[in-house]
Amino acid sequence: MHEQTLYQPIRLDCWQQIRAVTLTAIHVNTNSNEYHVHRLTRKNFGSDLANRFENELLELYGLPFTMHECLVFQSRPFENPSIHVDGNNEDRAGSNDVALNVPILNCEGTEMIWYSGDYTVKVLPVEVNKKVSSLIPEWHSGPDQIYHKEITSPALVRVNVPHCVINPQEKPRIMASFRFTPGLTFLDDRPGYPVRY
Repeated sequence: MHEQTLYQPIRLDCWQQIRAVTLTAIHVNTNSNEYHVHRLTRKNFGSDLANRFENELLELYGLPFTMHECLVFQSRPFENPSIHVDGNNEDRAGSNDVALNVPILNCEGTEMIWYSGDYTVKVLPVEVNKKVSSLIPEWHSGPDQIYHKEITSPALVRVNVPHCVINPQEKPRIMASFRFTPGLTFLDDRPGYPVRY
């Protein structure tokens, strides 16, 4: 039996500024029916906003963090993509276990779903952005759904466990997923959502 926290909401005062800058940086087309993965860096957010973001994390954790990557996922209407684990290589070297997800557009009514089972992974470059890869499970048993959550405000999410996002609506869904150095962890002094499986 395992017990892990998969989701934890956090307060992020600069959320709306991040949202606005992200929409501008990716040149969003809300009529698009295409899947996109945009890779943004700290520079895209400007030093003032990036510093404010990092200072909010410093207040939460009491430790300094530096944003090193933001992956912006734009899913198609009615999309049910494959289950995956975040990472660029099979041993996940250098990959964060926890991401800070910030909803950007049309996240209401969509869900992030986590799975358990026995699996190995293979690296698959994302077709629409070859600089980004996913780890696709090859299941030996499972997958078994262990938790699901609609994410409509900033939250820490576990990305080293197989997961996917379902968008059952007729609009594209856009979520920004931030990675930091050192990697973020769940906060002990705030409510999380541990799951036993």
